[in-house]
Amino acid sequence: MYLAWQVSTLLGLTVGQRIPDTQGWGMDFAMSVTFIGMMVPYVVTLPMGLAVLSAGGFALLTFGWPHKLGLIFSVLVGVLVGYWMETQIPESPEPQASLPRDPVE
Repeated sequence: MYLAWQVSTLLGLTVGQRIPDTQGWGMDFAMSVTFIGMMVPYVVTLPMGLAVLSAGGFALLTFGWPHKLGLIFSVLVGVLVGYWMETQIPESPEPQASLPRDPVE
């Protein structure tokens, strides 16, 4: 597995440099949309949603920070908001599933 990883990386580095105008393809946007699409189905509770929204909002506000420090800061804010919300919102009990009644009864 390690050898396949190294060969693929070397192949990507050497062949990828020979492909002209890859910035014009919009792959940076496609990568972001792919990760958003993978993440959205897992946002099912209020604390998760607030963590995602706060991290996204702070990422937009700190976009210009040097060395991508805004991204790291935004992730930390999202984690802290999610943790705080998890500890502040009491868990609601699981709804009891009612079984259908037997029509013969």
